[in-house]
Amino acid sequence: MTNMMTTRSSGPGFLTARVAVLITVLIAVLTRATAFAEDERQFRRAHNLAVGLAFTGITPKITASRDGGGSAAVDFERLGVQDDDLNYFLEYRWRFKPKWALILTASKFDGTGFASARETFEFDDITVDAGADVRANVEIDVYLADVLYQVYESENSELMVGGGIHALDLGASLQVQTFLNEEEASLDRAGATLLAPVPNLRFSYLYSTGRWGLTMNGGWLSANIDEYSGDFVYGHVRAHYRFAENWTASLGYQYTDIDVEQKRSLSTIGFDMVIDGPTFTVTYGF
Repeated sequence: MTNMMTTRSSGPGFLTARVAVLITVLIAVLTRATAFAEDERQFRRAHNLAVGLAFTGITPKITASRDGGGSAAVDFERLGVQDDDLNYFLEYRWRFKPKWALILTASKFDGTGFASARETFEFDDITVDAGADVRANVEIDVYLADVLYQVYESENSELMVGGGIHALDLGASLQVQTFLNEEEASLDRAGATLLAPVPNLRFSYLYSTGRWGLTMNGGWLSANIDEYSGDFVYGHVRAHYRFAENWTASLGYQYTDIDVEQKRSLSTIGFDMVIDGPTFTVTYGF
C-alpha cells in the first residue's frame, strides 16, 4: 500500500508564508489604529461646515414706543407667536492654527401668530383696541463671528475660549384689523426693527472617543454700549456620530436668551425673549 501521508515542509516556502501572515496581521492592526486616530481627529479637522435644523419655540415680549410715549412690553406669545417652529442655522469652523479657531454662525427664526387682542395696548405709533384681530410676526437673525484659543487639551478633549462680535437683526410687526357691524372698519400696520452689533465672550468644549463626540458651546454678553443695553446668553449641547469618512450627524439642544434695548432719539425699541429647542445637524469636515 502506498503511503499517502504528506509531511509538512519546513523549508523556505513555509517561512515565507508565515512572514506573509505576520505582515498581513501587522498591517491590519496598524490600519485599525490609524482608523481610530482618524476617528479622533475628524472632530478637529481644519475645516468643518455644518447645516442644522432647529425645532424651536419662542416667548417674545417686545417694546416699541415713539416720542416718549408709553413703553409697556407687548407679549407676542399671547398673540400666538409661541408654537414650536422649524428653523435653520449654518456654522463654519476653521482651525487656522493648531491652537486657534475661527467660528462663523448664522441662525434664523421666523414665527407668526393670529389672535384677538385681549386688552387695549400701544405698539409703535398705533393703538390696538381690545377685540381687534391681530396678525403678529417676529423675525430673528443672529450672526456670530468668534476667534477662540485652546487653553486645555488632552487625548480626547479640548477647551477653547475667546470672543467676537454678535449681530442681532430683530424685527416685529403687527397687522391689526378692526370691524364695525361685521364690516372692516380699519387696517393698521406697525413694526419695529433693531440691528445690534455687540461684542461677546465664548467658550467651546469637545470630548471625543472613536466615532462619538460631545460638544458644548456657550456665549455671554452683558453691557451698555452707546445706545444699546441688555444681555445675551446662549448655549448649545450636541452629541455627534461619524457615519462616514468626512461626515458626522448630531442631535442637540440649544437655548438663547435675548434681552436688548435700543434708545433712539425719537423712539425706544426693546426685545425680551427666550428661544430654545432640540436641533439636528449634519457636518462635513475636510
